[in-house]
Amino acid sequence: MSHTNYSRAAQGGAYGTPAPIVVCDTPQDVWAVHNALGMTAVTLEHLPSTNPTAPVVLVSNVDAHSKAIRLISGGIDKLRVGFVDLAPLLGQPGHSTVPDLAQSNPDYLLGLIERPGDPYLHMIVRPLPEWEDRAAAETFGCGDGALADNVIWAMGSVAVWTGGYGSGKSTVAVQMAMKQMLAAKGLDAGFGASFCCFEDDLLDMKERSTTHFFKGRYDQQRLAELVHFQHRLWWYDERLPRPKGLDDWIEQVRHMTLRHGVRIHILDPWTAHLPDFEKAEQMTSYVNRMMNRITQLARELNIIIHIITHTPKAATPPKTGKPKMISVNDAHGSGDFGKFASYGFTASRTNYLAKLISGEVEDDDISDDDIARARAGHPVIQTNDHLILNIDKIKREGAMGERGVFAFKLDKNIEDIVHDPAATAILRKLWGM
Repeated sequence: MSHTNYSRAAQGGAYGTPAPIVVCDTPQDVWAVHNALGMTAVTLEHLPSTNPTAPVVLVSNVDAHSKAIRLISGGIDKLRVGFVDLAPLLGQPGHSTVPDLAQSNPDYLLGLIERPGDPYLHMIVRPLPEWEDRAAAETFGCGDGALADNVIWAMGSVAVWTGGYGSGKSTVAVQMAMKQMLAAKGLDAGFGASFCCFEDDLLDMKERSTTHFFKGRYDQQRLAELVHFQHRLWWYDERLPRPKGLDDWIEQVRHMTLRHGVRIHILDPWTAHLPDFEKAEQMTSYVNRMMNRITQLARELNIIIHIITHTPKAATPPKTGKPKMISVNDAHGSGDFGKFASYGFTASRTNYLAKLISGEVEDDDISDDDIARARAGHPVIQTNDHLILNIDKIKREGAMGERGVFAFKLDKNIEDIVHDPAATAILRKLWGM
């Protein structure tokens, strides 16, 4: 095709004047560009003799971005340099090389040259069509029937749990990690979990994990399965001194993930480590800095990190009286816990729901019909108090679950949470949900 049809490119086209210089890998590529498009084209070794102010577009199917970066490193203004990566076209008939494109589809080749990638920004920000397709996040069911639609674990995420002392947040976080590992997909994946839990102890964790595994029904024939499961649970020695900063923990997480396939990590509580402040840094800035690092770590290693925090006393709802909703943003120290979290959970304990259902107390917002409807078709859970789990934040609702509130009984006989549908219905009525 005659290059006279492409005089706009030769005159500068989208670049203005002067026209861009196309840098090619071979003399054959140079000839193809010039013959088909009428544009100035050179190999890299001949570039210095060309117009020193003209835009430069490097066209290659081998390391195009790296070659363009080297042009910038060699002294060419980054505002002048663009690149066209033909590697994704390799193997497509008529689109494998510059001469192929020049002969079969010069319009397409011209369009690529007129809209080159920006090598300076390419690894950071670029137009949507220039991004490669990505695989969807690896997801796992949470392993709890009541929460199946509300919590879908996406690897590469951070979950923040908050609540008062004794609220059950740590217990549920540990249980949720074990549930994920014991669900069918988790068993197939075979990954481990680490527990940096300075407020618990080794013997308690052994007992709890055993009880959770057997659900209170010990089975000698499954003992080997239990041992295999507990080999996947990595326990930090809680007797060690509190560390200063999180640098060591972050490197340990990296090592456990890469060497041993540990992909769930729990830090409980956040206050177990001593903050390593930078000069003049305050707690809120420290939380922001460290949560940013932890979030990047989770994405880099494609893992889930659970951070357990406390609510300050003023924000912690009492066990007695009408339940008060709390938010992950109430976490002590900074609202940035919630900002950086992909999942945000709050936990609290209350005896109010059990008293309402039993008729021990009355509430102006709850009628006898409400209680009757809540109890209809549901077994009454025998408990004096409930653990309220508020799924306060889901980063991508639908793909990662849905927000919602639930009332559970914490059953130590099976080391698990047991959903109470009647109490959940009453709670949602109380909170207008």
